[in-house]
Amino acid sequence: MSNNLIYKSNDIIEASYHLTLNEQRLLLACISQVKSDGAIGDRYVISVEQARDLFYDNKGKDKAFRDLKAASKKLWDRGIHMKSESGQRELFTRWVSTVEFDNEEQTATLYFHDQIKPYIAQLKSNFTKYRLSHITQLTSVYAIRIYELIVSWYSQNQPYKEYKIDDFKELLQIGDKYSQFGEFKSRVITPALKQINAHTDFEFEISYRKVGRSFKYIQLRFNRKPEFELAESINQKKMQHNLSKAEQKSRAIEKQRKKAAFTEYAKDIFIAKGMTFENIETGAIYTVDENNSIMTNDFNELNKYFITDDHMKYLLFLNRIRQINNLDDSDTKTFNF
Repeated sequence: MSNNLIYKSNDIIEASYHLTLNEQRLLLACISQVKSDGAIGDRYVISVEQARDLFYDNKGKDKAFRDLKAASKKLWDRGIHMKSESGQRELFTRWVSTVEFDNEEQTATLYFHDQIKPYIAQLKSNFTKYRLSHITQLTSVYAIRIYELIVSWYSQNQPYKEYKIDDFKELLQIGDKYSQFGEFKSRVITPALKQINAHTDFEFEISYRKVGRSFKYIQLRFNRKPEFELAESINQKKMQHNLSKAEQKSRAIEKQRKKAAFTEYAKDIFIAKGMTFENIETGAIYTVDENNSIMTNDFNELNKYFITDDHMKYLLFLNRIRQINNLDDSDTKTFNF
């Protein structure tokens, strides 16, 4: 599961919501099971054992059952507020419509809210994706939020962002906490900076800008680590190679299908002109070439069925051959009956 990809609309990335660390983990583990190119399922399950493997070191594994059950209980009541860029449209909804926790099986099951489904499945544009493994070692809810933001910005070719500090706090849903700049820096920014740089595929740095004597702006610069860029490039080449092989196989199958369709069509034409089934089977090989001529190992036998007064049918027949087999003027095709 750690290699699963998480897909989120950028509207969700920049939405207003508050989740604890364990609620984030539960939610993201289930979102990572959603197929980006298919219809969203009715239910998504994560077990306590999976949670232990994903999010806990050896010392914390005994807490997994308690944490997952508590997160399941609270997540149902968590809301999310999304706002359009113009601010004219706002959506207030919940992440999930139902949450089940099975004490015997030790599993949590999420049923995503209908209003959320379009923001995590079948996304064609304006979305962010990353691997679940990149956030499993983040233990700060702010580190997860900041990580998602920088991945989103980076995917939009924005390797630098500047925010008013108060606006950035609002984006992270900090509220009235950490009102002093030093507290905000030490409790939010510094831990997130260390964790993201140490455990994810991105590295970033923070600076601040003063207005007068006070820090008013936060500046974020970020980039993807070179080793991850290289690994992704290799994976993409492998995927393209596999896709190319699959395309070749698909084309071969389609070629055989078209050939079979043409053969049946040709048999119907020849039978209608008086040739017997045996004649067709032994008629063997003929070729349609760039001069719109038909050649066969028994040309005279075949040619007598396309005499001058039947010339229009002959041309229509050739055109049909070309349509079925996707021939152009430079093609020469040989078929075996």
